[in-house]
Amino acid sequence: MVRTRAAVVVVLLLVVSLAGVVGATNVVSLDDDDVPAFAELAEGTDPLAADTDGDGLTDGAELSEYDTDPTAADTDDDGLTDGAELSEYDTDPTAADTDDDGLDDAEEVNEYGTDPTTADTDGDGLDDAAELDEHGTNPTNADTDGDGLSDGAEVKRTRILPDADPLRMDIYLEVDYMKDYSLPSAERELIVEKFESAPVSNPGGTTGINLHIIDGNQVSYEEVLSSEEYGEIRSKNFDHAGNGYHYVIIIDHTTLPAQPGDGRDEYDGSGGPGDITVTGTASATRSGLVFVHELGHALGLYPSDYRGIDTTEVSFSDYPSVMSYNTPGDFYGYSDGTNSPDDFDDWGHIESHLYTPSTANLSVSSTSDRSR
Repeated sequence: MVRTRAAVVVVLLLVVSLAGVVGATNVVSLDDDDVPAFAELAEGTDPLAADTDGDGLTDGAELSEYDTDPTAADTDDDGLTDGAELSEYDTDPTAADTDDDGLDDAEEVNEYGTDPTTADTDGDGLDDAAELDEHGTNPTNADTDGDGLSDGAEVKRTRILPDADPLRMDIYLEVDYMKDYSLPSAERELIVEKFESAPVSNPGGTTGINLHIIDGNQVSYEEVLSSEEYGEIRSKNFDHAGNGYHYVIIIDHTTLPAQPGDGRDEYDGSGGPGDITVTGTASATRSGLVFVHELGHALGLYPSDYRGIDTTEVSFSDYPSVMSYNTPGDFYGYSDGTNSPDDFDDWGHIESHLYTPSTANLSVSSTSDRSR
């Protein structure tokens, strides 16, 4: 049966008659919602229903505590009921966009999986709406392309990370040098092209890696560079430490004294997590090959990953990679794992296990981070 306003008035008059005092209706709540019956008529609420709009909040609480509209289940029209905003999501039922990030609360909860109380859900320095609308990045993943550099750093730190793309893997190298040694330009271009065409998938639908080779400083000359001397040179000259860069020094023909039983008198380079040395006195082709081999180590390719790395155990036809000691002197490529049952996917390993040095100096702030 439909309850009309006239019927409600009749009920109220009956209450007055029974109470014997007109003022009684100023304090009596017929539905136990702490709002006097005549006040409910003035507010447009139902004096016989504690929760007029069915949003999970009593009329009295909406009027006196939350400043919401007791006649509308969704006061701010954001797609979430007032009761749900307060009890489930901790959002503001009077503001459609609680965290002021450009997305309505319901969009964040139901569509994007972002936090409606924090403008920058993944803490990468970009507001959620900006990630979706401007950059095409994932607002729930601080590093959308998985290259170890946060989306915010790639977008905002353009002086330190020139030409960075948050939707495509980027690798940055700072290359210092002894004397006038250098990585020859033809070899440099060929190496960059190898990474550009790498079979590595990116979230933007592209493939490949952007390899950024940034020239640095001339450093002190050492014919035989010990690990201690390398550390000293690094600490004095590595301008991009903490910026996600790998550190490279173009050195003399020898990097470290040969190890017993190694079969060699000297080394043309060395590589470890984030650190590389490469000969600058050998031929251009040899320097280029050593560069790519040691870069593979710096990025995360080690003998512990595959028995063909740094050995002659697997033939070049089965494992055509610069990481093998069977590699021809002019081969700069990594294997894609498709050449034999005994092959190893260097590129796939780099894609999933890419080592990125410290990014401690690249933190950025979101334009806003306001919550209720």
